[in-house]
Amino acid sequence: MASGSEKLDQQDAGEGVAAGAASGDAGGNAGTETGGDGSAETNAEGGVGEVTGDGATPAAIDWQARAADLEAELSTVSAQLASVSDELADAIAKRDALQAAADAAAAVPRSRASTGSVKLRKVADVDNPSTEDLMAAIAAAGTVELLFTDGAREISGMPARVIEGAAWQVSIIGVALALPQLIVTGPGPQIIELKGYALFLDGKQAAWAARPDVLRIAPGATMNLAGDVVFAAA
Repeated sequence: MASGSEKLDQQDAGEGVAAGAASGDAGGNAGTETGGDGSAETNAEGGVGEVTGDGATPAAIDWQARAADLEAELSTVSAQLASVSDELADAIAKRDALQAAADAAAAVPRSRASTGSVKLRKVADVDNPSTEDLMAAIAAAGTVELLFTDGAREISGMPARVIEGAAWQVSIIGVALALPQLIVTGPGPQIIELKGYALFLDGKQAAWAARPDVLRIAPGATMNLAGDVVFAAA
C-alpha cells in the first residue's frame, strides 16, 4: 500500500504530463493562421512564402512581365529587319541595273588609237587560225589591235586601233570587223599604200588580212574602212 509521500509524487508527475501535452498543442497550432478569404498564411517560422488569392507568386508575375517586354522588343526588331531588307533589295536592284548598263556599254563596238607601241611593228602573211579559234583568241585577249600595213610593217602616221566591245562577227569566209565606222586619214607628206591589216593580240600577231587591191590614200584624205577588214579562216 502506497504511503502518503508516494501518492503526492504520482500526482505531481501526472500533472506534468498533461501540462506538456497542452503546451505541444498550442505550439503546433500557433504556426498557421487562416486569412479572411480562406487563403493560408504561415509565419516566418513556417518557412513558406505568401500565396495570393489568384494562386500566382510574385516570381511568376515578374516572368510574365518580362515575357511581354521581350515580345515587344521582338516586334520592334522584326520591323527594323523588314525595313533593312527592303533597303537591301533596293540597293541590289540598283547595283544590278548599273552592272547591266556597264555591260551594255562595254559591249558597244568601238576603236581608239593605240598608244602602246612607238616603234613600227613588222607584219607577215601568216596562216590564220580557224574561225572558232580566232574568235576564242580574241575573246580571251586583254588587248586587241588592228594594224594598217604596207604588207611588211605598219604604216607610219596611221596608228594602230585598239578594238573593244562586241566588234567581231563570223562571216562566210572568216572573222569580220563589224564597226559602224573605221575612219582613217592619209598622214602625208606623200600618198601611202594600204595593202592589208594585221591583227595583234596582246602584242603578238595572230592573223593577217590582205586587201584585194592596194588602197592609195593621199595626204589629208579621209576614208571610212568599215566593212573592209575580214580575216579569212585557214
